[in-house]
Amino acid sequence: MSKKKIISWVLVFCIFGAFAQSDYYVSGGGNDLNTGSASSPFKTISKALNSIGTSGGNCFIMEGTYHESVIIDGKNNITIQPYNNDVVILDGTIEISTTWTQSPENNSIYETTLNQDIWQLFIDDEQQVMARWPNAQFIDESIYNLDFWAKSDVTLDSNGTMNDISSPENLASSGINAEGALAIANVGSWKTWVVPITSHTSGSSVFNYEPAPTYLDKHHYYYLEGKIDLLDTQNEWFYNANTKKLSVWGDPTEKDIKGKVQTYVFTMNNCSNITFKNLNFFATTMTSTSSNNITVNNCLFSYPSCSKRMLGVTSHPLTTELSNGQSNGNNNQPANYKFFQCLFEHTDGEAFVLHGPNNVIEDCYFHHIDYSCGSLRYLQNSIINRGRNCTFKNNTVHTASASSVLSLGDAPIISYNDISNNGMLQDDGALVQLPGQSSVPGSEIHHNWIHDSVKYGIRYDAPVLNPELAGTDGLIHHNVLWNLPKGMMIKGDVHEIYNNTCFDINGVDIIILDEDYPDPPGGSSNTLTILRNNLAGKISGHRQNPQTPPGIEDNNVFSATNDSFNSSALLTDPENKNFTPKSSALELIDEGVVIEGITDGYLGSAPDIGAYEIGDSWTAGATWTPNFYPWSFSNVQTRSGFVINPSFEDGSAAAMARNVAIDNWTLIGNNAADEGVSAGIQTSDVHTGDGSNALQVTNVASVGEWNIKINSTTYQFDGNNTDPIEVIVSFWAKTSDVDPGSHNSNGDLKLIVNDAVSGLDRTSRALLTPDTWVYISKTFNLFPAAENYSLSLSIQFGRLEGVTQIDGITSLITGGATLAIQDIEINDSSFYLYPNPAMNVLYYRAEGVKNIEVYDLLGKKLISEKAVGSVSTSALPEGSYIIKLIWEKGSVSTKKFIKK
Repeated sequence: MSKKKIISWVLVFCIFGAFAQSDYYVSGGGNDLNTGSASSPFKTISKALNSIGTSGGNCFIMEGTYHESVIIDGKNNITIQPYNNDVVILDGTIEISTTWTQSPENNSIYETTLNQDIWQLFIDDEQQVMARWPNAQFIDESIYNLDFWAKSDVTLDSNGTMNDISSPENLASSGINAEGALAIANVGSWKTWVVPITSHTSGSSVFNYEPAPTYLDKHHYYYLEGKIDLLDTQNEWFYNANTKKLSVWGDPTEKDIKGKVQTYVFTMNNCSNITFKNLNFFATTMTSTSSNNITVNNCLFSYPSCSKRMLGVTSHPLTTELSNGQSNGNNNQPANYKFFQCLFEHTDGEAFVLHGPNNVIEDCYFHHIDYSCGSLRYLQNSIINRGRNCTFKNNTVHTASASSVLSLGDAPIISYNDISNNGMLQDDGALVQLPGQSSVPGSEIHHNWIHDSVKYGIRYDAPVLNPELAGTDGLIHHNVLWNLPKGMMIKGDVHEIYNNTCFDINGVDIIILDEDYPDPPGGSSNTLTILRNNLAGKISGHRQNPQTPPGIEDNNVFSATNDSFNSSALLTDPENKNFTPKSSALELIDEGVVIEGITDGYLGSAPDIGAYEIGDSWTAGATWTPNFYPWSFSNVQTRSGFVINPSFEDGSAAAMARNVAIDNWTLIGNNAADEGVSAGIQTSDVHTGDGSNALQVTNVASVGEWNIKINSTTYQFDGNNTDPIEVIVSFWAKTSDVDPGSHNSNGDLKLIVNDAVSGLDRTSRALLTPDTWVYISKTFNLFPAAENYSLSLSIQFGRLEGVTQIDGITSLITGGATLAIQDIEINDSSFYLYPNPAMNVLYYRAEGVKNIEVYDLLGKKLISEKAVGSVSTSALPEGSYIIKLIWEKGSVSTKKFIKK
C-alpha cells in the first residue's frame, strides 16, 4: 500500500473517530431503537452505557424515576449524570396496588398476595417495621434504643441457649412461641448475630438457637423477628415468602405502598474512571468488583440497603460496596474511590464497605445507619474502609448503631468530622477506633468534634489478651470531645497526643493506658508516648482510677484526682460550639508548647492549650444541608412526555413509563373510506412510552390531509368572558415505515383549534422526522365573544403512509375565568411534589406556602384549601392536574401532576 493511501486511511479513521458519538441520552419515554441523542433518547440506562465506546463518554439521564438493573462491565472513562438539572431517581421498589382483605384470624391485620418477593416495605413514604418482639418503632426512634430489646442472663446463658430476664414484659408472659423465629442476638459484645430459634415452648423464658459464630459472657440482648405471630401493632408488617402473602397491621387501603425488590441498580466489574453525579438512590445502591477510580458526587442514598431477614436470610445485608478485587484491601492494587457531598441515610447494615487503598470520603452526611447490626462483617462497624491511606474529612455522622462507627483501615487521616449519638445497639466500641498494630502507624486524627454518645470517643485498641499487639506512632491533635462516658483510650506506644479539649466526660477524659506486656516480659505500654497541650477534666494511666500517665506528659491542664477539673468553664460558649478559651482563661492562653507542624500560626507568645486558639473559627462536619428523605427538590423540570411515573417495569410487571395524559381524546373520523384503508386508534391502561401501547394511529392513507382526526372532548366555559383564551396542545409523535413515494415523506400533522362560537379554525402544521420521536407544542390564541361557547381541539394527519404514533397528549386552556396564563409555569422549580403520579395523597415540600389550589387541565378549580404540606387526591378521577401554591409573600407557583 502506498504511503499516500496509508495517510488517507489514517485521516479517514481520525475524522470518523472525532465525530463518533460519545454522549448518550436516556428517557423513560425513549426507545432503545432510537439513536440515543438528546432529541431521540434511549429508554434504558443499560442501552446508553453499552453504546459508549472504549474511549469513554457521558450518559445523560432525563428527569424521572427509573427501575433498572444496570451491569457495567469493562467500561472506562464514563460519567453518569442527569440531563441539565433534571431530577433523576433510581428506585429499587415496586408499587403494591393489589387488593387488601382483612385476615380471618385478626381483623386488625390486612393481607394481600404478591407475585414477587419483597424485603422492605414503605407505606406513605414511611419505612415499616418488620414484625418483632419487643415492639419498637422508626417514627419515635425507639428502634435505635437498646431499652427496646429483650435481655437475657449471661450467668445462665450459653452459646445456643438464651435465658430471658426482660422487664417489665418478658418472653414467658408474652404468650409467644418463638420456635421458628429469628433472634437478632447481641451475644458477642461488639458483635450481633441473626440466629434461627430451634426450640421454645410458649410460657417459657428459655429458648435454644443455632450457636452464634462468636460468643462472650457480656451483656446479652436480643429481639425476635420472622413469625407472623409477632405482628401486633401499628407500622408492622410480615411477608411469607412461601405463600407470597403480605400482611400489615391496620387498613392500608388508599395508601401509597411500595416494596423493595432490588439490591443494586449499578453493578460494575473490571471498570475504571466511572463517575456518578447528582443521582438519587431510593431503596437501591451500587456495587463493584475489580474496579478502580470510581467517583460519586452529590448523590443521595436513602434506604440504600436492607437485610433479607424477612425472607429467612441470616447473613449480612448487601450494602453499598466497592472493591478493587482484593479481599484484604491493604494492597497495592489501585482503588481510589471517592464519595463527595453524598447523603447516606436509613440503612439496615453498614453505610458502605470499600476495599482498597487511597479512598476519600469527604463532606458527606451519614445518619440512622443500621438498626439491627445483625451479622455484619469484619469487626461490625458502621462505615468500613479496608485499605491504606483513607481520607475521612468534613463528614457528619450521627445515629449509627454499631459498637464502633469508623473502621478505616491502615494509616487513615480523619479530620474535621462531627460524630455523635452512635454505638447504641452493641457493647464495647468507640466512635473513632483503630483496632491494632497495622492500623495506627501513619494515622492522624485531628480537628474533629466527637460527642454525645454512649461509647469512647477515640480508641487505639488491641486484642484483649495481647496488649503488646496494639499500634504505635499515632497522631491525635486538635479534637474536641464532650458528653461521653470516656474520652480517649490510648493503647500501644510512641503516640503523640497534642492540643485536644475534653469536657463533661463521665469517666476519665484521656486514658494513656499503662499496662504490662506479657511478651516480651517486663515491657509495658506508652513509655514513649507524648501528651502535651491538652485540656481535660481528668487524665490517667488507668481506666478508672487516678494514676500518673506513662510517657512524657507536660503542659496539660487537668485533674489528677478523682474530682474532675471543670474544663468547660474555661471555654467561651461550649453549648453553642464556641470552644475558644475565654479571655480570662489564663491557664490556657499562651501556656502551650510550640510543636512543629501542629501549633503553627499560633497567636501571642506561645500556643494556647486545648483544641482552639483565641480567634480560631474552624468547624467540623459536612458543609452543606442535606436533602433528607422524603426529598424536596428545588430544581424540578417538568418536561412534558419525559416525566417518569414512579411505577415502572420490574421483571414481567408492566406499568406506565411516561407521563401520558390522553384523557378526553377520541377518534372521530376517517375520510379515507373510499380508498378502503383501515385506520384506528388504540388506547390502553398500559403505556410503554415507546408508542407501541400508547395512543396510536395506524395505516393512514395518503389521500389528503383530512383523512383522520383525533378530537378532544368539547370544553364548556360558563359565564361572560371577554378575555382572550390561550390553548396549548402538546404531544409526542413519530412516523415510521413512510413510503418514500408519498406526497410528504416527512410526515405532516395539522393541528386545529375550533371555536364553536365564531366557527373559526386556527391551524398550525408540524413536520415529523421519520423514525424519531418529536415533541410538538403549539399555542393558539382565541378571542371569544361575551357569551358561553364551546371549544374543540383536533389533530389531523395529512398525506401519511405507514404508522404514526402519538403519545403524551396534553392540552392546557388558560384565560378568562380559568387559571390565568400568567399563573402557569409548568417548569416551576420552587417546590417539589411527591409522589407524582399520586394515588390518594399528594405531598408538597415548601416553606412559606399559605394556600393551595388544584385545577384540571381546562383550568377549572377543583380544590382550594390552606397549605398543610399535603392534599387529598382520592376524590379526583385519574388524569392530569395543575397544583397552584400561593405563597405568604404573595407570589404563586404551579406544577403539573398525575392522579392514578
